[in-house]
Amino acid sequence: MTDNKSIINRLRSFAKIKKGSVLQFEIDLGFSEGYIKSIYQKSSALGIDKLVQIYTIFPDLNIKWLLTGVGDMIEKGEKVEKNIAIQMNVGEYAEKVKGLEAMIAKQEKEIDFLRELLKSKT
Repeated sequence: MTDNKSIINRLRSFAKIKKGSVLQFEIDLGFSEGYIKSIYQKSSALGIDKLVQIYTIFPDLNIKWLLTGVGDMIEKGEKVEKNIAIQMNVGEYAEKVKGLEAMIAKQEKEIDFLRELLKSKT
């Protein structure tokens, strides 16, 4: 099994190639400054939530390479295009969900108002 420091070293390499520095990589991901250095020093594991966040922003990252060191760092071709298309669909659906949630909230308020109106008439 691969140790956590090896995974973080690979992640740092990817960060430097993609963003020029680990700090800029952290900023782009919304991680706190020094997060990657901190987990490296503590030999902590990179959580699945962080892996998903990284992969969402950088779909060309070869997760197999990150976790095992096997294969190329950067995914190429059709797989990356599919991942980007999936992310775009997820974003569209997220917007639709927000719109539907707002509509439901509005309808719930209207229902509450109508219930109160019925109560006052009886």
